[in-house]
Amino acid sequence: MGTQSNDTADQTATAVEVAPDMTPRRNALMHAFAEAEQLVSQLHAVPTDVDVHSDPLGVYRVRLYFSRDRQGVMEFATLVDAEVGKDPSYSGLGEYIEARARYQGVDVVAWAIDGGDVLEDAHASDVDEAPIAYALADQAATA
Repeated sequence: MGTQSNDTADQTATAVEVAPDMTPRRNALMHAFAEAEQLVSQLHAVPTDVDVHSDPLGVYRVRLYFSRDRQGVMEFATLVDAEVGKDPSYSGLGEYIEARARYQGVDVVAWAIDGGDVLEDAHASDVDEAPIAYALADQAATA
């Protein structure tokens, strides 16, 4: 009985060692993840979202989204020596700000929505704070 469990343990260990099929596509994905991690670790600004995705040809790219933190995009651009570009947003409130670079063999784009006071005013007028206030009052009453 002891021999069986050793054989099973050996088979399991062997299966775990060879499970990842390190195909060129998997290698490209892992490389993109690694470079995304390296970039984020060098930035003071923390992205809201980090996306690693593939195009139809299997080329992986990284997108760093900084929400409304234009400084994150600026910091990324400085780090990788990239130019910063701006385009009007579809809503007309603010601009898309982005920087693109090829970093260690991976295409990376960092972007944010830069709208300053226009976006702040737009979001403030859309928010109904009453449900939040009621929730906080209920939470305080039960505590």
